[in-house]
Amino acid sequence: MVWLDLAVWTLAVLLFVVGDWATTRYGLSRAGLVERNPLARRAIARFGVTASLLLLKSAALVVAVSGYLYAGGDASTAAYRLLFPLVVLLVGLVTTLYNLWVLVANRSR
Repeated sequence: MVWLDLAVWTLAVLLFVVGDWATTRYGLSRAGLVERNPLARRAIARFGVTASLLLLKSAALVVAVSGYLYAGGDASTAAYRLLFPLVVLLVGLVTTLYNLWVLVANRSR
């Protein structure tokens, strides 16, 4: 189970943090593309892409890791612990794919 947990967390971080950051950074560097998430848009305007996304992603990961650790601490909830990184992985996958779709759709700009 340890390897499965590690693999899911690794994919979750790669997609949720690295994938979203890279595609967002690239998209914002292109004329005409803007961040659609109002919270992220305000943070980016104030702190820049890297600092704001690092802060927002870190906060979400702290919540997910806390839930994972809490669920893993009790035998009755241990079966649910992988839901936390799986949700992060799914959000990261959808966000990264959506960002890639936007980049491809606007590549002629």
